Amino acid sequence: GHLHALGILEEVHIDRRANAKATEAKMTTSHETATNQAPAGSGDPSYVEPAIRFLPKLAARALARPGKRAFVRSLLNTYHSNRLNLSLALPKGFRRATVRKIARRAVFTYVRNEAEYLAPRRWGPLPKSNSELIESALESGRGAVVACQHLGPQRYALLEVARKAPRVHAAVTEKFVSRLEKWLERLARDAGDREEAELAQRVEILTVEEPTCALKMVRALKRQEVVFFDVDGNIGVGGEERTRQGTLTLTCLGREIHVRKGVAYLSHRTGAPIVPVTTLWERQGPTVHFQPPLSPQDGESKEGYTERALDFLYGQLEETLLAHPEQWEMWPHFFKWVTPPEPLDLDETRLGDAQEELRRALRDASEVPLEADPQRVFVLRVRDKRLLVDREGFRFFLTSRGSELL
Repeated sequence: GHLHALGILEEVHIDRRANAKATEAKMTTSHETATNQAPAGSGDPSYVEPAIRFLPKLAARALARPGKRAFVRSLLNTYHSNRLNLSLALPKGFRRATVRKIARRAVFTYVRNEAEYLAPRRWGPLPKSNSELIESALESGRGAVVACQHLGPQRYALLEVARKAPRVHAAVTEKFVSRLEKWLERLARDAGDREEAELAQRVEILTVEEPTCALKMVRALKRQEVVFFDVDGNIGVGGEERTRQGTLTLTCLGREIHVRKGVAYLSHRTGAPIVPVTTLWERQGPTVHFQPPLSPQDGESKEGYTERALDFLYGQLEETLLAHPEQWEMWPHFFKWVTPPEPLDLDETRLGDAQEELRRALRDASEVPLEADPQRVFVLRVRDKRLLVDREGFRFFLTSRGSELL
């Protein structure tokens, strides 16, 4: 149904009255089998796994239609990018078959989100927890900084915050401004007499790359309004090129990463509390979870508060990623945060010496003295390419069939 909303399955029709019981029984059985192999905490309804397994056939069908090719190719690119980054980023305990499944599920979550956003008239009551924390944060008289992540249907969090605040300023990257503007316009037009039509008009968009963005945020907080961040967007003035410059270094998923300080700096400067919020797909549908606010303590330095706040926010993100890796949209961008490995020394003389040493070892040994730990290094096939993945070095190399066999 979600794919049908995007126009991929106009020709597919389901006779629900004739097939409802058989389809439900088949999907439930399939889901129970798939759940035994799925990552913990997936919590999807019974139709999700069968739909995900059907995605390759849908992609092939859509590629045969010129009007859908660009869209499907973008999904295929997302799948391959997810798979590669998941292979590098996830802890060693995840098998490669599990990684492929998570990569497919991540694409499905993306399609599911987009389809859900386009049907406001079908939205039901949204389960949420601790939404009163927004109101209590605003009682401080200093506004509130809401810290969200790209998990599940995260645009719902924006609307839930707008439900509690007179004005919400959404800080987004310039690449996303046009999409968000169009969605808010469509929501205001198509939601009919639902409250969401009014909520869409309470949102103002700020472009984080603009030098004046921080000043606009401070002024909004002084008016006791809300500034809404996607913390894991990890971008600001200077764009991606400055993500590793002047940032805070933390550990996430066992990797040293560089994160922007803006959300904590803004909170410390204005005294506005940070309210963490997470959106997820769960069995009952999309859910929004608010957490207790973070605020600077008396006498706490800007640097101390920044490290405490961001360490908490990214710790919560890591915990959620390990439970619901398929619901994060930022896997293709995770590598941009990671401290790059030391460059390889490709001096021709030293490389030649190393190759000669390897030849002698192979020639003189009774057994091949080589062993590859598949948890540390393996070959990943992406379309017609073979990539030698070095997990510990967080890098990959183009390689050959011979290397894969070796």
